[in-house]
Amino acid sequence: MTLGEFLEELGEGSCANLISVFNDGKVKDSKRKKVIRTVNTALDKLYKDFYLEEDSVYIALQESQTRYEITKEHVMTEEECQAQGNYNKYLYVGDDFRDVMSIRRVSTDDGQTLPLNHIDNPLSIMTPRFDTIFVPLDLDCKALLVTYRCFPKHHENDEDEITIPRTLYDCLDAYVTYLLHKQLNTKDSETVGQTYLQIYNDAVQAILADGTIRDDYVDDCVKFTERGFE
Repeated sequence: MTLGEFLEELGEGSCANLISVFNDGKVKDSKRKKVIRTVNTALDKLYKDFYLEEDSVYIALQESQTRYEITKEHVMTEEECQAQGNYNKYLYVGDDFRDVMSIRRVSTDDGQTLPLNHIDNPLSIMTPRFDTIFVPLDLDCKALLVTYRCFPKHHENDEDEITIPRTLYDCLDAYVTYLLHKQLNTKDSETVGQTYLQIYNDAVQAILADGTIRDDYVDDCVKFTERGFE
């Protein structure tokens, strides 16, 4: 589903009564940026409530440096990657950088998975913050691959694809509808908004209970065990 298609469904469905925002099912031009920001906020909420996507980034380890923040300002351009030598630029990504929600796995450049937050292991990677790692100085490798739970891509254009499971379309609709009503800041709109917030919360709990989509990472071994396989 594209952003444009979602906005049309919103204007013809749950938000059809919001005449200050929609006109004949279309978002008013004066409200367009605000509505799109609201959709992006709702997508962030879905990505927090469900474990939807991972991304990864390479860290070029720097001499005598142990702390590495996985944030956009440390991403190298192709030219910087070739030249190196900039100690503030040490991240390499193959595509657009996605913001970090939580770090899940770290491996060396030869594919060895490293322990994470094992305080008794001198080679353990530590994560003092959700987007930061500490690397032991005596770790014998030149680069690390960090896999992390990421936030969604934010959308701007009608043709942008909203890449969430179909199971979550109704959740997205309900949460956006809740936010748009809440923003009107009237008693009636607040009441309607709370109704849609409850619809969202009930839908989330039902999906999590069903096990179709999880709220956290579970490795394949655990998944097989839960389904009765040994």
